[in-house]
Amino acid sequence: MTHKKIDQKSRIVLVRGIGGEEISGKKPVFLFSTTQIEEVMHTIDISPVPFTPDYLLGVCLWRKQIIPVIDTFRRYGLQTPRVPDGERYIVVKAVGIAEEEKQLLQGVLKIPKQIVTTQIPTSCSPAAIEPSDIDKTIVKGVFEYQDDLIIVPDLASVFGSI
Repeated sequence: MTHKKIDQKSRIVLVRGIGGEEISGKKPVFLFSTTQIEEVMHTIDISPVPFTPDYLLGVCLWRKQIIPVIDTFRRYGLQTPRVPDGERYIVVKAVGIAEEEKQLLQGVLKIPKQIVTTQIPTSCSPAAIEPSDIDKTIVKGVFEYQDDLIIVPDLASVFGSI
């Protein structure tokens, strides 16, 4: 039997909300490339920051750096899933442009505990969503795949706007 070697860039992580919320009749699922994820953690110490948007849970210390912690679902205007067996936190990175210079942006996203690592689905198609459904300024793309609405976050915009 021959095993096909899977290129790391073609691997993705899918984060699915638990609950009944839907967008255009489909369940929202966030897609991250494995190259964007620095670390997956079960717990972190979050220090709240006053006068910030409700999706910004605070900041944490990660590898001697202070980085923001964001509730992923809340940031995208979705209801935060009720997670019976806990949540996880993923440290993600993105490259942003600030003053015509590339800048590495890092942050932590709060997600439900269950995540799936898989290959990029080949049979998905671009989705047409209403402007009121989701903030398109922080989205790279939205695709339909079976009963799911796959949302590809623009992490540079998410963390660059904080």
